[in-house]
Formats: sequence, C-alpha cells, structure tokens
Amino acid sequence: MQYSGYSFDMTEHDMYNDNKPESFTINLLQGVIFQAVHDILSPTMANSAKGDALEWLSDEDNEMLQLCLSVCNIDHEHLLLRVSKQGWNLDL
Repeated sequence: MQYSGYSFDMTEHDMYNDNKPESFTINLLQGVIFQAVHDILSPTMANSAKGDALEWLSDEDNEMLQLCLSVCNIDHEHLLLRVSKQGWNLDL
C-alpha cells in the first residue's frame, strides 16, 4: 500500500480478504452496524454514547443506516429485535 498525500492506494490485495472490492465494502458497512450494536450493549460505554448509537440504529430514515442494512442484507426489524432481547427499550 502506497501513501501519497492524503489518499491510499487501495489496489493492494492485503486490504481485503479476497480480490473483490465489493467484499471490502460489505465488511466495512457491516462493521459500522456491528460497532453500533457493540456500543449499545457494552457495559463499559458511556450512557451518552449508548444513547447515540441506539438512536442511530433505530432511525429508519437514516440513509447511512439503510445503506449499511441493504448492502449487508440485514433485516432492520430482526436487528432491533435482537438488540431489544438484550434488555434495551427501543421506544425512543
């Protein structure tokens, strides 16, 4: 990977598991969702961070969330159900 200024050359194969750029994108967007779920469920996170993550994850009109869900083929209702089973009240 070469560093030139403020951009990285993403053509090297060590940037993702297989040689498909789509899988890198899927892994990245899936990581965004998993990080939000982790922030909500982690006992060490500050309550403000948990609230922000929960609000983001519950916002059906959020375009970034919808992009993550659609690219990763994750059902929003199922995801919220799994989070609520951990004891979180999703009535924002």
